[in-house]
Amino acid sequence: MNVDLKGYTALVTGGSSGLGFQMSKALLEAGAKVIITARAGERLERAEAALARAGDVSAVALGGRGGERRGGGGE
Repeated sequence: MNVDLKGYTALVTGGSSGLGFQMSKALLEAGAKVIITARAGERLERAEAALARAGDVSAVALGGRGGERRGGGGE
């Protein structure tokens, strides 16, 4: 089944690992822009770098003293 998600933006919580990471990858491959959220750290940075190969992804670190937006195109 082919799904075209160009023009859509998806927010995936827990996108730095497991099911969240795999869902983010699938959404990117379908053409969506994806924002992943997770706790700050190397895992989030690695996930953002890996997903960036598949499409337009931004990462938002949550926890601690608030969120910090990272990455993304067109900013």
